[in-house]
Amino acid sequence: MVVARTDPDRSLGHKGLSLLLVEKPSFDGHDFTVRQDAGGTLTGRAIPTIGYRGMHSFDLSFENFFVPDANLVGGEGGLGKGFYYTMAGMVGGRMQTAARACGVMRAALRSAIRYSEDRKVFGQALADYPLTRAKLARMGSRLAACRQLACKVAGLVDRGKGAWSPAW
Repeated sequence: MVVARTDPDRSLGHKGLSLLLVEKPSFDGHDFTVRQDAGGTLTGRAIPTIGYRGMHSFDLSFENFFVPDANLVGGEGGLGKGFYYTMAGMVGGRMQTAARACGVMRAALRSAIRYSEDRKVFGQALADYPLTRAKLARMGSRLAACRQLACKVAGLVDRGKGAWSPAW
């Protein structure tokens, strides 16, 4: 999916952008080049992103690359709505990020609890010290708060109240 200026009038700002589906062959690497018979070229290079292993974002370069009208998201009615479609799609990505963060926090808390139970200091488990317990409790409360917030926002999104809208 590519957001591209489809209206040459730059004074329209974001209202001159549309969303297009640009096809490319599947590949296993991090760099690619696609050449069309008519001479157009699409090159891409994966952008290193922290935490993502199976999904990449790409830096793309287009040169005389043809994309058919049929690949315009929303058909004729989608002209000039690329920014709005993109913002609406970001809601799902943000929810996914919130869920991933909660999962990482949970794993960190479990690991910290295990470590504090196994680690001995002055002949006593680290978990037996009040400061350690306070730190673990703070980690747990932050995790609980983040999970509650993520669930609350997901509920709003499910009811159609949490998504970005051009009407706001």
